[in-house]
Amino acid sequence: MKLIMSIFLVLLSSNVVFAEKIATGPSGNNCVEYAKSLVPELKRYSGLWFLDDKKQIINSDKPKKGRVAVINPGNRDKETGKIIGHLAIVISVDDEGKNKSITIQEANFPSPGIYKRKVSGKKIDDVEKELHIIGYFKP
Repeated sequence: MKLIMSIFLVLLSSNVVFAEKIATGPSGNNCVEYAKSLVPELKRYSGLWFLDDKKQIINSDKPKKGRVAVINPGNRDKETGKIIGHLAIVISVDDEGKNKSITIQEANFPSPGIYKRKVSGKKIDDVEKELHIIGYFKP
């Protein structure tokens, strides 16, 4: 697998967003298939193509390492108009101290490839809002 690195830093409101492209390849073209490759328990769910489908797997509202974040970035299917949604793996959560953060690893967002994204803010709720996380799948 060819490793390509790209880094960008964005300031949005009071939150800091850090994103890094960590890989390319076929697994980077579909967030659902990538999540299933890292969280085998997801393989029992089929048809996770639209946000309404992805919402069905939410069984937690707490971010923890190893959970799957269900995200609503507002992306719509051009043919149906349905919101597609997004899945990402929670790599780490820091809810101690002054700054809180969540780091996720994801595929095909914002473009094809595997990305690691970290958002920091004053409260975990603010970080989740910045990432557009609506819930989690706890394996």
